[in-house]
This record gives sequence, structure tokens and C-alpha cells, in this order.
Amino acid sequence: MSIDHVDLALKSKSFKQRQSNEPFLLSSILRCPDCDNKGSAACKANSVKAYDAENDLIQRIECFLCFLVNKQKFQVTIRSLTKHSIESLSKLKKDLTDVDLKLKDVIELRNKYLEAFEQNLFPVPVLQERLQQVAIEKTALEQKKNQLIVEIGKSDTKVIPPELVQILLERFIEVYKSSSRENKSNYSNS
Repeated sequence: MSIDHVDLALKSKSFKQRQSNEPFLLSSILRCPDCDNKGSAACKANSVKAYDAENDLIQRIECFLCFLVNKQKFQVTIRSLTKHSIESLSKLKKDLTDVDLKLKDVIELRNKYLEAFEQNLFPVPVLQERLQQVAIEKTALEQKKNQLIVEIGKSDTKVIPPELVQILLERFIEVYKSSSRENKSNYSNS
């Protein structure tokens, strides 16, 4: 079969990629970075083999656990992750405070323009234009505020003791290595 035939088969709607029925550790959590869907049927950009992804994850966990030879380095790594999470949340909260202050200023400016309108201090077209600009800015700030509130709501900044991470990872690797492929998938889905 030539490359042209393969290309035609891939482009054909009747061509379907083979799907493995084998259970995999990561099958319930892997998502395509391009389309955010699960599995190769959803997107042709998905080219990572399940075995490779699974083996890579296990190797990375084992490598991470190797830091335990130098317990201080392991603890620094875990604390660094927690610190980064806390710093990100702090930045989001500061941004929210800044947006709230700007929103307050915009509302005060709008009220001044409305007051000027009532007192006929400026021509109506000028005030209408300025009020429209203020309304646009207010809407943008309210959208930004809502986005920040959602991001803050998603944040998880619990401090996780490094010792607990170590115990959980060691136990996971131990159970994973002693299990059959089918049981391995069940562990990851529970």
C-alpha cells in the first residue's frame, strides 16, 4: 500500500482507526491537547500510544520518588508546587481587588456624567458619547471580574504534606506493579 493510499484511507469517512479494548491506567483522564476530547477517534492529532503514556507516567513517578534519597529535595519540590498554587491564587485575588477598584471608579465617573447631564453642563452628544465609553469599560471590567471569580473558584490551594504525597505515590506504584492490566485500569478509575 502506497503513502497515497494511506492518505486516502485516512481522509475517507469510512476509514476508522483501530480502538484498543484493553484497559489503560490513564484512559479516563487523558485528553487531546488540540480538541480536549478523549481518544483517537475524536481527533487525528492524537498520536500518543496508551502504553507509552502509561509507561512514561510510571517512570516519572518512580523518578520523582527517587528524590527521596535526598528527602529535602523531595520536600522542596512538593512545597514549591504548593507555594506556586498559593501565589497564583494570591495574584488572582489581587487582580480581582484591582478590577473592583477600577469598576468603582468607572461607576463614579458614570454618576458624574449623569449629574452633568442633569445640570446641562455639557452638550448632550458629548455626554452620550462619554456615557457609552464608560458603559463599554464597565462591561469589560464586569466580564474580567466574573472570569477572575471563576478562576478563584477553581483554585485548590490546600497544603499537602510531602510525607503524604510520598506514601500515596509509593503505595500506588506498589499496587500498580503487582496488578493485572485490567485491575490497573480499575484502580485509576476509582
